[in-house]
Amino acid sequence: MLIPPFNYKEFFEKYQCEYWAYKLVSLKNILDNFEGAKPLIYNNIENADDDDCKLMLKAEIHFTYYQVVETLFEIMFGLQNSPELLWFHISFSKFSTYEKIRKIANGEIGFLSEKVLVHNEKTKENFSLDFIEYIFYGQDIDLPAAEKKSNFNNIRLFLDIFAKDFTDRGEYNAYKHSLRILPCKTGVTFSYTDEKNKTHSLDLKGNDGFQYLEQHKLKNGDLTIKKVMKSYDTERDFKMAIVCCQLISNLIKTKKAMFFGTQETVYMFHKYDVYEESKQDFNIGTVAQSIEF
Repeated sequence: MLIPPFNYKEFFEKYQCEYWAYKLVSLKNILDNFEGAKPLIYNNIENADDDDCKLMLKAEIHFTYYQVVETLFEIMFGLQNSPELLWFHISFSKFSTYEKIRKIANGEIGFLSEKVLVHNEKTKENFSLDFIEYIFYGQDIDLPAAEKKSNFNNIRLFLDIFAKDFTDRGEYNAYKHSLRILPCKTGVTFSYTDEKNKTHSLDLKGNDGFQYLEQHKLKNGDLTIKKVMKSYDTERDFKMAIVCCQLISNLIKTKKAMFFGTQETVYMFHKYDVYEESKQDFNIGTVAQSIEF
């Protein structure tokens, strides 16, 4: 495709690095301070319902996590081409982002260690960096060896988790296309009837969640329709999305500094406990009911 001579570097100069963080923090603050926020958010809304509104906030945080993961990988893969043309590449790319994300989820991350030749405009010298260093920092970072190793190990772990979370996109598509998700309560009830014909039951915690329909093709060619019910894990969604926002910020700011000579602040990740950030609420899960035809 012919590339028109626009100023594509403008993308790095004007990109809103904190766009997603503004949205996530706003949603989370409203949810955490709901009673105080109600007079503002219910303005011009008739028949407002508190539970309904809280579900909307949880859904927006959950699916914004999907959006920032998709954004992160789109920009990452776009930077594998000419960085100065990133705006063009991510606008008209023909590569399969979803297929590349699936490969990362399957452990195919060798491209992160590929060498990239970098030119230093000030010293006029060339040097090489691993691709992961190049895209997130653009230079050799000033950290002790052990912390530097931990920093990049943590980034790799986060990328692996993001990819695994994103590969099951049925719920994301149900949200994006016609808002085909319905609210529900998820939980499990165990019951039995004793010898006196008396029923005993145990109800496990029910969580706010959503349900949607999915279609799958089986190996024998038959189709199966699933009604999937999934709980929101808002704390995890929020924490993981914020880490993702920080990585996006690094992708943009390092190239802004490279092209415009600006001084930028970037995030480090060596102090993160990836397990703590990514662990799921043990009460939360997914339930699927299938019908084959």
